[in-house]
Amino acid sequence: MNVGTTLVTISAGATINVRVQNGSGNAGDWIGVYVTGTADSAYLNWFYLDGTKIQPSTGRTTATVVSTLPSTPGTYEFRLFPTGNGAFIRLATSPTMTVR
Repeated sequence: MNVGTTLVTISAGATINVRVQNGSGNAGDWIGVYVTGTADSAYLNWFYLDGTKIQPSTGRTTATVVSTLPSTPGTYEFRLFPTGNGAFIRLATSPTMTVR
């Protein structure tokens, strides 16, 4: 399972595509946007694999979701988690992106 982006350095506030391949296929799987190195509970934004914040009725093993990067320069990553139950069990992490 992996989470990826095609960009390593990008402008603050830019919109990018986040891809998930070989996911678990659970309807509640979600992606969070994080400052690199922060705790899993410290997400800046999150969304289900259909790009919304309303849990879909069916899961996906692959997805491409459009996301807006933070407006503050720094290093960020996307993390994939399974259906939420209050626990953070990370399934995958994207490569680090530098936002300028």
